[in-house]
Amino acid sequence: MVFKKSRLCKKVGFTLVEVMVVVGIIGLLALLLFPTFNKARESALRAKCASNLKQLGAAVFMYTADHDGNIYVPYPVSTVQFCGKQGSGAGINNPIRFLNPYLGGPFQANTTDVLVARCPADKGMPGGNNSQYNASGTSYMFNYVSPVVSKPTLSTLGQTNYKLINVAQHSKTLMILDQAAFNYYNGGDRKQHWHSKNDVRVNACFVDGHVEFILIPAPGSIPTYPNTDQFTWDP
Repeated sequence: MVFKKSRLCKKVGFTLVEVMVVVGIIGLLALLLFPTFNKARESALRAKCASNLKQLGAAVFMYTADHDGNIYVPYPVSTVQFCGKQGSGAGINNPIRFLNPYLGGPFQANTTDVLVARCPADKGMPGGNNSQYNASGTSYMFNYVSPVVSKPTLSTLGQTNYKLINVAQHSKTLMILDQAAFNYYNGGDRKQHWHSKNDVRVNACFVDGHVEFILIPAPGSIPTYPNTDQFTWDP
């Protein structure tokens, strides 16, 4: 008995042209969707950074409640040595990190990570092989007058604490922000574009605890004042 092959059993295949068309369509879709995926990733990193800053702000308030209303001003140590681990950078490896006990870290910092002190978008400086977190122990900076970059006319130089209630405009005074903003403080720009490609946008926690994503429009554009009780930026 002879059986005829059913048409349903006929081998189905794709020509090279058809395969190339499918590959081309997939490539086009990927090209169109990549910016969306990239923006979603940047948004997620920015949100995590903002969450870190809110936790740091809450830690400042807890410290203040435990110290008679005083907000700690880390002069003359460093604007970056207030939380995190011990950094590897020269001159900024003092182990005292006054906020660490409120963040689950040691007061005398060591190489143990304090992850809330690390911005997930921290790329360090262009051309470098280190993040600011690894270099200084934190990705963030505290608002106080640095003896290195501040004006020499400070009347409160050497002050070690300051009552939080004395800050005039809590919602407008910066407290903690990404280190990338520091580059624009003294007129320089090291191209630390952590959250955007073409400009310096940073997350900032204000004295009232709220966090904003702000633009630093030009080098040296952050206002400075000669007598602000150890605060670099004061409206």
